Amino acid sequence: MGGVPADDEGVTGSMHSYMHKMMLSNDQERILKDAIKGFEQFGVQYSEELVRGDLDKNSRQIAEDVIDTSRRHADQLKNFIH
Repeated sequence: MGGVPADDEGVTGSMHSYMHKMMLSNDQERILKDAIKGFEQFGVQYSEELVRGDLDKNSRQIAEDVIDTSRRHADQLKNFIH
């Protein structure tokens, strides 16, 4: 994003930033595929596991709404690849 932190990020923050830059790809398609994987694995699959648990009606509806939103976001990102 190219922003500059308002405060100094310190030694730990600098190390994290360096590692982050080294591990991230500059390839836009790879970034999108990683984001899709995150939505599908963590946004959908993990949430589906939670819904299988003992949830009241309102909590279940909220979780299902989150799952549906994550699916839509993943589908939207897929449109940028194709």
